[in-house]
Amino acid sequence: MEITCFTRPNQASPHRAGQGRALTIGNFDGVHLGHVHLIKKLVAEAKRSGLTAAALTFEPHPARHFAPERPFFQLTPSARKIELMLNEGIDEVHLARFDTAFAAMSAETFSTKILKGQLDTKALIVGPDFRFGAGRKGDVDLLKASGFHCSPPPLYQDKASGENISSSLIRKALASGDPAYATRLMGRPFRVEGKVVHGAARGRELGMPTANQLLDSGCDLKNGVYAVFAEVDGKRYPAATNWGRRPQFGQDSDLILETHLLDWSGDLYGQNIAIDFIAYLRPEAKFESVEALRLAMEADCLQARDLLRAFFKKTSS
Repeated sequence: MEITCFTRPNQASPHRAGQGRALTIGNFDGVHLGHVHLIKKLVAEAKRSGLTAAALTFEPHPARHFAPERPFFQLTPSARKIELMLNEGIDEVHLARFDTAFAAMSAETFSTKILKGQLDTKALIVGPDFRFGAGRKGDVDLLKASGFHCSPPPLYQDKASGENISSSLIRKALASGDPAYATRLMGRPFRVEGKVVHGAARGRELGMPTANQLLDSGCDLKNGVYAVFAEVDGKRYPAATNWGRRPQFGQDSDLILETHLLDWSGDLYGQNIAIDFIAYLRPEAKFESVEALRLAMEADCLQARDLLRAFFKKTSS
Protein backbone atom coordinates (compact mmCIF):
# COMPACT_ATOMS: atom_id res chain seq x y z
CA MET A 1 0.00 0.00 0.00
CA GLU A 2 1.28 3.46 -0.93
CA ILE A 3 1.81 5.65 2.16
CA THR A 4 3.53 9.05 2.10
CA CYS A 5 4.86 10.63 5.30
CA PHE A 6 4.58 14.39 5.86
CA THR A 7 6.30 16.43 8.59
CA ARG A 8 6.49 20.13 9.38
CA PRO A 9 8.16 22.26 6.68
CA ASN A 10 11.97 22.16 6.84
CA GLN A 11 11.85 19.69 9.72
CA ALA A 12 12.75 16.01 9.61
CA SER A 13 10.62 13.49 11.46
CA PRO A 14 11.74 13.02 15.08
CA HIS A 15 10.96 9.31 14.77
CA ARG A 16 13.83 6.94 15.53
CA ALA A 17 14.07 3.28 14.58
CA GLY A 18 12.55 1.10 17.28
CA GLN A 19 10.87 4.06 18.99
CA GLY A 20 7.33 3.12 18.03
CA ARG A 21 4.40 5.39 17.26
CA ALA A 22 1.28 6.58 19.00
CA LEU A 23 -1.19 6.71 16.14
CA THR A 24 -4.61 8.10 15.34
CA ILE A 25 -6.53 7.08 12.22
CA GLY A 26 -9.32 8.74 10.29
CA ASN A 27 -10.44 10.93 7.41
CA PHE A 28 -10.12 14.11 9.52
CA ASP A 29 -12.12 16.08 6.95
CA GLY A 30 -12.38 19.64 8.23
CA VAL A 31 -9.96 19.01 11.14
CA HIS A 32 -12.74 20.18 13.45
CA LEU A 33 -12.71 20.59 17.23
CA GLY A 34 -13.53 16.91 17.73
CA HIS A 35 -10.46 15.99 15.70
CA VAL A 36 -8.34 18.53 17.58
CA HIS A 37 -9.48 17.02 20.90
CA LEU A 38 -8.37 13.60 19.66
CA ILE A 39 -5.04 14.95 18.42
CA LYS A 40 -4.28 16.60 21.77
CA LYS A 41 -4.93 13.26 23.50
CA LEU A 42 -2.58 11.61 20.99
CA VAL A 43 0.23 14.13 21.50
CA ALA A 44 -0.06 13.80 25.28
CA GLU A 45 0.07 9.99 25.07
CA ALA A 46 3.09 10.12 22.76
CA LYS A 47 4.99 12.39 25.16
CA ARG A 48 4.05 10.26 28.16
CA SER A 49 5.17 7.04 26.46
CA GLY A 50 8.19 8.34 24.55
CA LEU A 51 6.57 7.61 21.17
CA THR A 52 6.25 9.52 17.91
CA ALA A 53 2.86 11.23 17.54
CA ALA A 54 1.49 10.24 14.13
CA ALA A 55 -1.75 10.20 12.17
CA LEU A 56 -2.88 8.00 9.30
CA THR A 57 -5.36 9.52 6.87
CA PHE A 58 -6.54 8.82 3.33
CA GLU A 59 -6.69 10.21 -0.20
CA PRO A 60 -9.11 10.18 -1.87
CA HIS A 61 -11.80 10.33 0.77
CA PRO A 62 -13.38 6.84 0.95
CA ALA A 63 -16.76 8.34 -0.03
CA ARG A 64 -15.26 9.35 -3.38
CA HIS A 65 -13.75 5.92 -3.90
CA PHE A 66 -16.95 3.99 -3.22
CA ALA A 67 -19.28 6.38 -5.09
CA PRO A 68 -17.20 8.32 -7.64
CA GLU A 69 -20.33 9.28 -9.58
CA ARG A 70 -21.83 11.06 -6.56
CA PRO A 71 -20.69 14.62 -5.70
CA PHE A 72 -18.99 14.72 -2.31
CA PHE A 73 -18.59 17.90 -0.25
CA GLN A 74 -15.00 17.70 1.03
CA LEU A 75 -14.29 20.32 3.68
CA THR A 76 -10.50 20.36 3.42
CA PRO A 77 -8.27 19.17 0.56
CA SER A 78 -5.41 16.92 1.62
CA ALA A 79 -2.69 19.59 1.63
CA ARG A 80 -4.73 21.86 3.89
CA LYS A 81 -5.72 18.96 6.15
CA ILE A 82 -2.10 17.88 6.61
CA GLU A 83 -1.03 21.46 7.37
CA LEU A 84 -3.74 21.86 10.02
CA MET A 85 -2.92 18.53 11.69
CA LEU A 86 0.81 19.28 11.87
CA ASN A 87 -0.01 22.69 13.35
CA GLU A 88 -1.78 20.90 16.22
CA GLY A 89 1.49 19.24 17.29
CA ILE A 90 1.51 15.93 15.43
CA ASP A 91 5.02 14.83 14.40
CA GLU A 92 4.00 12.92 11.27
CA VAL A 93 0.97 12.66 9.01
CA HIS A 94 0.89 9.49 6.90
CA LEU A 95 -1.26 9.79 3.78
CA ALA A 96 -2.46 6.45 2.40
CA ARG A 97 -3.81 5.96 -1.10
CA PHE A 98 -7.38 4.70 -0.69
CA ASP A 99 -7.77 2.43 -3.71
CA THR A 100 -9.47 -0.87 -4.51
CA ALA A 101 -6.73 -2.95 -2.88
CA PHE A 102 -6.85 -0.90 0.30
CA ALA A 103 -10.66 -1.06 0.45
CA ALA A 104 -10.51 -4.86 0.17
CA MET A 105 -7.94 -5.29 2.96
CA SER A 106 -9.28 -7.18 5.96
CA ALA A 107 -9.17 -5.60 9.40
CA GLU A 108 -6.77 -8.31 10.58
CA THR A 109 -4.35 -7.71 7.67
CA PHE A 110 -4.49 -3.95 8.20
CA SER A 111 -3.73 -4.42 11.88
CA THR A 112 -0.81 -6.80 11.27
CA LYS A 113 0.82 -5.46 8.10
CA ILE A 114 0.12 -1.73 8.28
CA LEU A 115 -0.27 -0.80 11.93
CA LYS A 116 2.30 -3.20 13.39
CA GLY A 117 4.56 -3.86 10.42
CA GLN A 118 4.74 -0.66 8.41
CA LEU A 119 4.02 1.97 11.05
CA ASP A 120 5.36 0.24 14.20
CA THR A 121 2.31 1.30 16.17
CA LYS A 122 2.41 0.85 19.94
CA ALA A 123 -0.60 2.90 21.04
CA LEU A 124 -3.80 3.97 19.28
CA ILE A 125 -6.02 6.96 20.00
CA VAL A 126 -9.26 6.67 18.01
CA GLY A 127 -12.90 7.53 18.58
CA PRO A 128 -15.25 5.02 20.23
CA ASP A 129 -17.14 4.59 16.93
CA PHE A 130 -13.98 3.89 14.91
CA ARG A 131 -14.33 1.17 12.22
CA PHE A 132 -11.77 -0.12 9.73
CA GLY A 133 -11.01 -2.88 7.25
CA ALA A 134 -13.11 -4.42 4.48
CA GLY A 135 -16.80 -4.18 5.33
CA ARG A 136 -15.89 -1.98 8.33
CA LYS A 137 -15.52 -5.16 10.40
CA GLY A 138 -12.64 -3.91 12.53
CA ASP A 139 -13.34 -1.96 15.73
CA VAL A 140 -11.77 -0.93 19.01
CA ASP A 141 -12.24 -4.41 20.50
CA LEU A 142 -10.28 -5.99 17.65
CA LEU A 143 -7.46 -3.47 18.15
CA LYS A 144 -7.27 -4.33 21.84
CA ALA A 145 -7.33 -8.04 21.03
CA SER A 146 -4.43 -7.44 18.62
CA GLY A 147 -2.31 -6.16 21.49
CA PHE A 148 -2.58 -2.40 21.00
CA HIS A 149 -2.93 -0.01 23.90
CA CYS A 150 -6.21 1.64 22.92
CA SER A 151 -8.36 3.86 25.15
CA PRO A 152 -10.87 5.85 23.08
CA PRO A 153 -11.94 9.22 24.50
CA PRO A 154 -15.67 10.00 24.37
CA LEU A 155 -17.08 11.82 21.35
CA TYR A 156 -16.52 15.57 21.58
CA GLN A 157 -19.66 17.69 21.80
CA ASP A 158 -20.53 21.26 20.93
CA LYS A 159 -21.16 22.84 24.33
CA ALA A 160 -23.98 25.11 23.16
CA SER A 161 -26.06 22.56 21.21
CA GLY A 162 -24.95 19.33 22.87
CA GLU A 163 -24.47 17.72 19.44
CA ASN A 164 -21.53 15.43 18.70
CA ILE A 165 -19.14 17.39 16.48
CA SER A 166 -18.66 15.68 13.13
CA SER A 167 -17.72 16.49 9.55
CA SER A 168 -21.26 15.56 8.49
CA LEU A 169 -22.74 18.10 10.91
CA ILE A 170 -20.46 20.81 9.50
CA ARG A 171 -21.45 19.97 5.91
CA LYS A 172 -25.10 20.20 6.97
CA ALA A 173 -24.52 23.62 8.55
CA LEU A 174 -22.83 24.97 5.41
CA ALA A 175 -25.49 23.53 3.11
CA SER A 176 -28.17 25.27 5.16
CA GLY A 177 -26.43 28.66 5.10
CA ASP A 178 -25.04 28.68 8.63
CA PRO A 179 -21.29 29.33 8.35
CA ALA A 180 -21.27 30.74 11.90
CA TYR A 181 -22.23 27.32 13.29
CA ALA A 182 -19.62 25.67 11.07
CA THR A 183 -17.03 28.09 12.45
CA ARG A 184 -17.98 27.13 16.00
CA LEU A 185 -17.65 23.41 15.24
CA MET A 186 -14.36 23.76 13.37
CA GLY A 187 -12.73 26.33 15.62
CA ARG A 188 -12.07 28.52 12.57
CA PRO A 189 -14.06 29.64 9.50
CA PHE A 190 -14.73 27.28 6.61
CA ARG A 191 -12.19 28.06 3.88
CA VAL A 192 -11.98 27.52 0.14
CA GLU A 193 -8.92 28.18 -1.97
CA GLY A 194 -8.45 28.46 -5.71
CA LYS A 195 -7.10 30.35 -8.67
CA VAL A 196 -8.79 33.56 -9.81
CA VAL A 197 -10.19 33.09 -13.31
CA HIS A 198 -11.65 35.45 -15.89
CA GLY A 199 -15.40 36.00 -15.74
CA ALA A 200 -17.90 38.09 -17.67
CA ALA A 201 -16.61 41.34 -16.04
CA ARG A 202 -20.15 42.26 -14.95
CA GLY A 203 -18.96 43.22 -11.47
CA ARG A 204 -16.43 45.62 -12.95
CA GLU A 205 -19.16 47.17 -15.11
CA LEU A 206 -21.19 47.74 -11.93
CA GLY A 207 -18.25 49.38 -10.18
CA MET A 208 -17.58 46.31 -8.01
CA PRO A 209 -14.94 44.12 -9.64
CA THR A 210 -14.88 40.53 -8.43
CA ALA A 211 -12.30 37.78 -8.11
CA ASN A 212 -13.96 34.72 -9.66
CA GLN A 213 -13.16 31.16 -8.61
CA LEU A 214 -14.43 27.75 -9.72
CA LEU A 215 -14.79 25.46 -6.72
CA ASP A 216 -14.84 21.68 -6.46
CA SER A 217 -17.93 20.17 -8.10
CA GLY A 218 -18.97 18.63 -4.78
CA CYS A 219 -19.10 21.96 -2.94
CA ASP A 220 -22.55 22.08 -1.35
CA LEU A 221 -22.53 25.58 0.12
CA LYS A 222 -25.94 27.21 0.12
CA ASN A 223 -26.25 29.57 -2.83
CA GLY A 224 -26.27 33.23 -1.89
CA VAL A 225 -24.29 36.19 -0.63
CA TYR A 226 -21.83 35.94 2.26
CA ALA A 227 -19.61 38.15 4.39
CA VAL A 228 -16.11 36.71 4.03
CA PHE A 229 -12.45 37.43 4.52
CA ALA A 230 -10.23 37.08 1.46
CA GLU A 231 -6.58 36.20 1.99
CA VAL A 232 -4.15 37.45 -0.66
CA ASP A 233 -0.41 36.87 -0.24
CA GLY A 234 -0.90 36.26 3.48
CA LYS A 235 -2.90 39.46 4.06
CA ARG A 236 -6.60 39.38 4.97
CA TYR A 237 -9.20 41.71 3.43
CA PRO A 238 -12.90 42.14 4.28
CA ALA A 239 -15.07 41.10 1.36
CA ALA A 240 -18.52 40.11 0.15
CA THR A 241 -18.98 37.10 -2.08
CA ASN A 242 -21.73 35.45 -4.10
CA TRP A 243 -21.87 31.70 -4.64
CA GLY A 244 -24.30 30.67 -7.34
CA ARG A 245 -25.43 30.94 -10.94
CA ARG A 246 -26.07 34.72 -11.31
CA PRO A 247 -29.84 34.71 -11.99
CA GLN A 248 -29.86 38.43 -12.91
CA PHE A 249 -28.17 37.58 -16.20
CA GLY A 250 -29.77 34.18 -16.84
CA GLN A 251 -28.97 30.93 -15.10
CA ASP A 252 -25.30 30.09 -15.80
CA SER A 253 -24.55 26.42 -16.18
CA ASP A 254 -21.59 26.54 -13.78
CA LEU A 255 -21.62 27.58 -10.16
CA ILE A 256 -19.05 30.30 -9.55
CA LEU A 257 -17.73 32.18 -6.52
CA GLU A 258 -17.54 35.96 -7.13
CA THR A 259 -15.75 37.92 -4.41
CA HIS A 260 -15.54 41.70 -4.11
CA LEU A 261 -12.66 42.75 -1.85
CA LEU A 262 -13.63 45.90 0.02
CA ASP A 263 -10.16 47.39 0.54
CA TRP A 264 -8.31 46.18 -2.52
CA SER A 265 -7.36 47.49 -5.92
CA GLY A 266 -5.24 45.57 -8.38
CA ASP A 267 -5.15 42.54 -10.64
CA LEU A 268 -5.75 39.13 -9.06
CA TYR A 269 -6.09 37.05 -12.25
CA GLY A 270 -4.13 33.82 -12.02
CA GLN A 271 -3.42 34.19 -8.30
CA ASN A 272 -4.45 31.66 -5.68
CA ILE A 273 -6.53 33.26 -2.94
CA ALA A 274 -8.34 31.89 0.10
CA ILE A 275 -11.88 32.79 1.16
CA ASP A 276 -13.07 32.36 4.78
CA PHE A 277 -16.86 32.27 5.20
CA ILE A 278 -18.16 34.24 8.19
CA ALA A 279 -21.87 35.03 7.75
CA TYR A 280 -24.71 34.36 5.31
CA LEU A 281 -26.38 37.59 4.14
CA ARG A 282 -29.15 36.65 1.69
CA PRO A 283 -30.16 34.21 -1.06
CA GLU A 284 -29.40 34.88 -4.70
CA ALA A 285 -32.12 36.96 -6.33
CA LYS A 286 -33.15 38.41 -9.65
CA PHE A 287 -33.85 42.14 -9.27
CA GLU A 288 -36.13 44.40 -11.29
CA SER A 289 -33.16 46.06 -12.95
CA VAL A 290 -29.37 46.04 -13.06
CA GLU A 291 -29.43 49.29 -11.06
CA ALA A 292 -31.47 47.58 -8.34
CA LEU A 293 -28.86 44.82 -8.28
CA ARG A 294 -26.08 47.39 -7.92
CA LEU A 295 -27.82 49.02 -4.96
CA ALA A 296 -28.33 45.61 -3.33
CA MET A 297 -24.64 44.85 -3.80
CA GLU A 298 -23.72 48.12 -2.12
CA ALA A 299 -25.97 47.24 0.81
CA ASP A 300 -24.40 43.76 0.97
CA CYS A 301 -20.93 45.30 1.21
CA LEU A 302 -21.97 47.65 4.01
CA GLN A 303 -23.57 44.79 5.96
CA ALA A 304 -20.57 42.55 5.33
CA ARG A 305 -18.15 45.18 6.61
CA ASP A 306 -20.15 45.60 9.84
CA LEU A 307 -20.39 41.85 10.44
CA LEU A 308 -16.71 41.29 9.70
CA ARG A 309 -15.69 44.12 12.00
CA ALA A 310 -17.77 42.55 14.78
CA PHE A 311 -16.32 39.10 14.09
CA PHE A 312 -12.76 40.45 14.17
CA LYS A 313 -13.42 42.26 17.45
CA LYS A 314 -14.96 39.17 19.03
CA THR A 315 -12.20 36.77 17.94
CA SER A 316 -9.36 39.18 18.75
CA SER A 317 -10.44 39.93 22.33
